[in-house]
Amino acid sequence: MKKPLSIFIGSIAFLVCVLFGVSTTFYSVGFNTTASMEKGFYYQTMDQGTLNYGDIISFRLDEETAEKVHAERYIGSHQKLLKFVGGLPGDKVDIIENKICVTPKGKNIACLWGEIKEKDKDGNNTVCLLKPCIIPQNKVLAMATHWGSFDSRYFGLVEISTVTKMKKF
Repeated sequence: MKKPLSIFIGSIAFLVCVLFGVSTTFYSVGFNTTASMEKGFYYQTMDQGTLNYGDIISFRLDEETAEKVHAERYIGSHQKLLKFVGGLPGDKVDIIENKICVTPKGKNIACLWGEIKEKDKDGNNTVCLLKPCIIPQNKVLAMATHWGSFDSRYFGLVEISTVTKMKKF
């Protein structure tokens, strides 16, 4: 009885390895362990076209931005971030009493995306690169579901060309 079970388990393990190898060759797979977004496995979607509100995106900060906001305190070197799209090109971004308000293009109602904290959880001063603006055509506002997350509140808008659309398994 042990031999068929061993063959079955070995076959499943082989299949998982092959699928993981194929998937990481053609598109991105990752596991989120932070509170920024729901924990679990995420994979790159086949549709990398138009971004929409709420789409999950993955990207790396450019070195200059990472240095300005002291990213090393929050993420590893060259680590990808996982966030959701909270603002699209043409949307108006306001900062009112340290809170981000986004008014979608063509709408009169703003959504509130969270407070910009002056200090992080360890008592370090934070840096905010986000400024009130109309989001340019080549950028998005990248937000997180956790109130204390490291997101566009601090590192500013993200270049659309650097993002990968993701989905949770």
